[in-house]
Amino acid sequence: MDLDAMSLTPAQRASIERVDGPLLLCAGAGSGKTFTLQQRIAYALSPESGPAVDGIERVLAITFTDKAAAEIKSRVRAVLRAEGMLDDALKVDGAWISTIHGMAGRILRAHALELGMDPAFRQLEEGEADEMRRRAYAAVLERAEAAGADAWADLRRAFPPAAGERAVTMESLVAAVLERAESLTEGLDAFTWGPVGARTPGAVARELAGAYEEVAALPLTEKAAAAVEPAREALAAYLADPGADDAEGWRGLIAVLAGLERPAARGKTAEDVKRLHQVADKAALEASLGLGGCLAAQLMDLARQVDAEYAAAKARAGAIDMADLLRRALAALRDHPAIAAELRERFQLVMVDEFQDTNQLQIDLIERLCRPGDANLCTVGDSQQSIYRFQGADVGVYLEHKQAMASSEVGALCLSLDRNFRSHADVLAFVRRVCGRPGFFVEDFLDLEAGRDEAAVVARGRHFRGAGPRLALQVVGYTQSSRGHVGANADGARAVEAAGIARWFASLRDAGHRPSDMVLLMGTTRHASVYADALRAEGLSCVMTGGSGFYGTAEAALVACLLRALAQPEDTEALFAVLSGELFRLSADDLMELGTLFSEEQDDPAALPRRCSIGRKAFPRTPEAASPRLAFACAVMQAAWRDVGRRRPSRVLRQVLADSGLLSRLAGEGADGEARAANLLKAAAIVEGIEERGGLGMARVARAFSARLAGKEKMGALVGDAAGSVRIMTAHSSKGLEFPLVAVTDCYDAGEREGRLRMLVAGGRVAASLEPAEGAAPRKKAAAAQTYEGLFDEERAALFPAARPGAWEPVAGAPSPAFYRAALAAAAEEEAVLERRRLFYVAATRASEALLVSCRVRHGKEGDALEPVQEDLRAALFGDGPFPTEASAVAYGGSEPLAYAYADADALVAAEAAGAGDAAGAEDAGVGAGVAMSCDKGTSVSRETPGGGERRLRAGAASCAACADGAASCAAGAGGGGAEVASVGAAAGGLACAAGWVGAKAAAEGAVAIAYPALTERRRLPRHAGERADDGLASYSMLAEAPGAVRVGMALAGEVPGAPVAGGDDASASMPALRGADGAVACGVAGADGAAAEGFGRDSAEATARSVFAIRPVASGGDLADEMPTTGDAAGGADGAEATSGALGRSSLSAGEQAGGADGETPVSDARVPEGDDEVGALAVGESARPGADADKATALGSAFHRLAQLDALRGADAARAAVAA
Repeated sequence: MDLDAMSLTPAQRASIERVDGPLLLCAGAGSGKTFTLQQRIAYALSPESGPAVDGIERVLAITFTDKAAAEIKSRVRAVLRAEGMLDDALKVDGAWISTIHGMAGRILRAHALELGMDPAFRQLEEGEADEMRRRAYAAVLERAEAAGADAWADLRRAFPPAAGERAVTMESLVAAVLERAESLTEGLDAFTWGPVGARTPGAVARELAGAYEEVAALPLTEKAAAAVEPAREALAAYLADPGADDAEGWRGLIAVLAGLERPAARGKTAEDVKRLHQVADKAALEASLGLGGCLAAQLMDLARQVDAEYAAAKARAGAIDMADLLRRALAALRDHPAIAAELRERFQLVMVDEFQDTNQLQIDLIERLCRPGDANLCTVGDSQQSIYRFQGADVGVYLEHKQAMASSEVGALCLSLDRNFRSHADVLAFVRRVCGRPGFFVEDFLDLEAGRDEAAVVARGRHFRGAGPRLALQVVGYTQSSRGHVGANADGARAVEAAGIARWFASLRDAGHRPSDMVLLMGTTRHASVYADALRAEGLSCVMTGGSGFYGTAEAALVACLLRALAQPEDTEALFAVLSGELFRLSADDLMELGTLFSEEQDDPAALPRRCSIGRKAFPRTPEAASPRLAFACAVMQAAWRDVGRRRPSRVLRQVLADSGLLSRLAGEGADGEARAANLLKAAAIVEGIEERGGLGMARVARAFSARLAGKEKMGALVGDAAGSVRIMTAHSSKGLEFPLVAVTDCYDAGEREGRLRMLVAGGRVAASLEPAEGAAPRKKAAAAQTYEGLFDEERAALFPAARPGAWEPVAGAPSPAFYRAALAAAAEEEAVLERRRLFYVAATRASEALLVSCRVRHGKEGDALEPVQEDLRAALFGDGPFPTEASAVAYGGSEPLAYAYADADALVAAEAAGAGDAAGAEDAGVGAGVAMSCDKGTSVSRETPGGGERRLRAGAASCAACADGAASCAAGAGGGGAEVASVGAAAGGLACAAGWVGAKAAAEGAVAIAYPALTERRRLPRHAGERADDGLASYSMLAEAPGAVRVGMALAGEVPGAPVAGGDDASASMPALRGADGAVACGVAGADGAAAEGFGRDSAEATARSVFAIRPVASGGDLADEMPTTGDAAGGADGAEATSGALGRSSLSAGEQAGGADGETPVSDARVPEGDDEVGALAVGESARPGADADKATALGSAFHRLAQLDALRGADAARAAVAA
């Protein structure tokens, strides 16, 4: 093997040739690490090395991901073939090149009989393991309840069951403890809870009583004395019989402390009284933590029992989870010396990649596979790229390993790969300027030298073509909205930021770069849809890859509903989502046809009540009046239900997805469609895995899949370069990848929040502290922290003696639980800051050609609120000053200054507020290049369009279309005529919308009318077509495309929530009278360009315009005419307009606020179902045509009705034709 023929750096060559001793390789970003590793394996097999290794089967190479392992195998095979080592090349597929979990599984299977395991054991997936652990938790509690014992009563009282993702409950605490224990060699035995019992309730009370006595001796005012004296008496009474050092004892003290009054700190005694306040805060915190110490014992007892039950469940299923793989493999090597000796003899070369992301458990396992003195061990890592702390990685373990390898006992050769072959020198200069500052990392900064061949980059056509600098920094400033001030708020600032990022990418596309070369890296994809909408508004398709949000996608929700509907056809809510959603897109007429069919037992049309169900009984045959689409849906679902029980659930699911045509439709929708199709196929694969592991039927598969919707899973993906689209992904997912054009945002928040349970991993152990949420927390934690001023300096060394983070080993000699917890909080915060700095470094070093760094900065009274990494950026580029508010060129050490841009989101909001509705448009401002439009519920963004000054609302960029508890609406300017819009959409002539709980989309050349669904009872519905409301409800609205087209929403109350749509073209738009059940809603349909509008009018020739009504369903009969609203503006009918009446059930209508009359205005409603109704009600909303429309352009008023008997009477009623003047 001729190393001279290769273009190797001295460090690369030395590391390749070092096959006869330990090697520590520090590999910087883009330094050719994978190339070096594959060449080292090939060299070790070649005659030039001795050979040092007898065959590929005697090499152990551990990497971080399955993808990386496959890549190394592929490259090693190619190198071996090129070098003529064909025998070893043929053995590569069976080589020990895998992840550490793959290696552990292979060891366990090879020695299963010796270890008493089933060789065919099954590995649990994450979602399945979580579900099994939840069942184990429930089983433990049920068993305790059956036995009449409740050993965890105090813990349950402190952390009761509660709803919400962030709720801290007894179950969530157990899950957190067990999750942390998975990565520890000692498991639950590795937990330390600090100085439990260091202070008793009596000792805390005596210290506080002494402080009150000192204050009582001062010359107090009468008011202060009145506060001190009862406190002294209460503490004296408590100390006469202080509580024991148990949960009840601490709760007794908490109750006493909660009733104590404190004197005000004023006058000459102010300083003495302040000290009393500090002691009182300290006592409150210590009482809470004292209770927490008692509860921690109960928590650990419960966690052990749940863990034992979980282990038993796994044994019954013949399965193990990911943590079991490592712990059982370690136990096999520890408890069976013969197995360890065999493997140590087998492996002549041991290489571990990404060593910085290991933990103590993994290191203990690896060390038992190495020969004495780590003589055959090579570790490759970079502490600057350790970003998986949330998965149990411990960078402190890596730092300790580096010290051990460099010690005289091991004598490893220590090399650094510090030449970067990926990035342009300017990108590296920027990274050096920000990340190379002293203290940015724990270790000294590994500076990277630019080493790529620029001529080769140009020859391949991959060079930077942009007109501006290749480095850019965007800062969006905002002030949180408050009384008397209209600020952009965080959502508005994010929309402005997204617009700036999208324009940067669009400018590079216009310069000749491919969208597939572009990536937006984020700390989390929680708000990725905002950025995706901004990219699409610039004509850039985009896909979201990586991340862990698969179960939150519309596709996962759709599959969950489909499985539920297939398993239980009477699950009306699930079936409604399936029929009205992407699979079949049934109209309101179709759903009403299904939902109101007479039962077979009651063929008399007058028979009541009708069913309001679209379950399987509605599908015995295709309804006679079925539309082609309804007939098609019936056929597909009938076939699927026949197959349930005869075919595997995954096959039935795949068949419905295929037969419905959804997959083929998505395939024709470009990159977005392909990404959604990939998610559907991924869901089908997950279902297949569920049924294979459990042999489950449709019902249990449906429950198992639905249970996973709260879990984490990566998005599905189809092919290579994202089909010419911009990729949006997390910075974590980008690890090991490179992209020519990179934008970075949301990588700054340290993410460490004060929690009830604090845990810090240190040297394979966990320092933990539990603070219950009972009323003893200090009034100001900052004041309590001042009690321990020295904690963060010398005194912290007494608690955590090591000099650097990641290696703090807790010491039980802390003076108090409060001191101990404060130290944990400080340590955890520092760890989180360092992790975010490393994440930013990883994100920035993905770029090969150009880099945009973007951040949002909130301005406050005391200055800018900056996250630590934002502070690093500011200090590195601007010194001691704040971020400038003017665009400028900033020197950073590159070949040209970076482009700095600042956007004042507040100014954009103020400009819009001052001139909302005018057609002048907005001038580009900073990086936002748009106008932020705000209302009381949120902010959306519009931008100036070419020519005419009209403004078009960015599709998807609005967050102002959600109002809870009814139909309160918000509006924003859009349209050449100055019309207002309260949804996401665009129209040359303007839009008119009424908002319920959720928003919608619309676009048309002519008049558009949109109604939104609303229910009196909030329910969590599946998302539909990517639309989401703040409370989880979905908007079943459609995009109006044809000139003059109309879309009207419809909501069903009771069993059938949701809002299918109906519409027409510019020739006509009509909907017959809708049939429904108790509390159902019917909506009239707006006509277009002279078309008739069919609906329900009042018993008058007067047409109603510009009004939205909420209807209260009632039980009694009657006519509608005498119940019409008496408030609100009602426009007179146009010439020739007429309205005929339909006999509705007696209904009470309340008018919403009217905003109408003059041209250029659109109604803004606050119509809602009245509160306090005992019956299920629903809302119907209609809207007006666009301002300026001719009198013959029609609209309609939706109506709601209650009793089905009255609905039947209405079926024969004449429809109303109404022409409305704008």
